[in-house]
Amino acid sequence: MTQGLWIGGEFLSASSDETIDVLNPYTEQIIGRVAAGTPADVERAVHAAEEGLQARRWMPTVERAVHLHKVARKLLGHGHGAQELVVPVRDL
Repeated sequence: MTQGLWIGGEFLSASSDETIDVLNPYTEQIIGRVAAGTPADVERAVHAAEEGLQARRWMPTVERAVHLHKVARKLLGHGHGAQELVVPVRDL
């Protein structure tokens, strides 16, 4: 199964059917595939990030910190399963 692109808080299909293999750095075996983003996908991601920034720009720093700590606790709580939340991608 190919992992989509995380844009605007959800996984979306890339505008291309191309994929990139994700390798286990130790065994160099393919452990997954991610969508290969295109310049159009980058534009979508940048637009979504700009919208997110506008929505959170005036959020108090303490409130932002609380949200970041919640995310960190979830990632740490998953231990070895964190790869399901954040998919590593090798430099090409």
